[in-house]
Amino acid sequence: MARRADAAGRLLVLSGCLEGSATVVVSGLVSLLWVGINEEMYSRGLVQETLGPLGPVHAAVGVAVLFGAGHIQNFLFFGDPLDDTLWQMLSAGFFGFTCAALRYAIGSIWPMVVVHGLDDFFQIRSPGSAPDWWQAAVYAFHLAYGLWLLRRYGAGGGSYECSITR
Repeated sequence: MARRADAAGRLLVLSGCLEGSATVVVSGLVSLLWVGINEEMYSRGLVQETLGPLGPVHAAVGVAVLFGAGHIQNFLFFGDPLDDTLWQMLSAGFFGFTCAALRYAIGSIWPMVVVHGLDDFFQIRSPGSAPDWWQAAVYAFHLAYGLWLLRRYGAGGGSYECSITR
């Protein structure tokens, strides 16, 4: 298994997609997949389940607000600039809204764990910030897609069993 991971890391490094040794790339990917597991189990698992009685739309909004607000720790404990942290909180909130809606659609957090880990990995390993117009488009996508998912799968009044064990 370690050989495959190292080979995959080498392939990414050799193709010019990422900088750093294969070990750094693979260990970063594994580390951020653990972040995805932690944040998805907590936010779309525990918090969304707790807010579920409010209804899918209110639960998704609550999850989004709490998930976004949770990223204030980057300013408080890790020394990130406040303006960067506020933008990250907004971005995380929109991402959290979409993931909450996806949980209603899919019924599981596990696909979002992978997406979340990869999203964090490529954001951290990216060469710089995307232009503001791109970020605005991403926010609009998250909002529109999340609302569409909730309208289709979450807000119809049906019974939607969500589980973190599926």
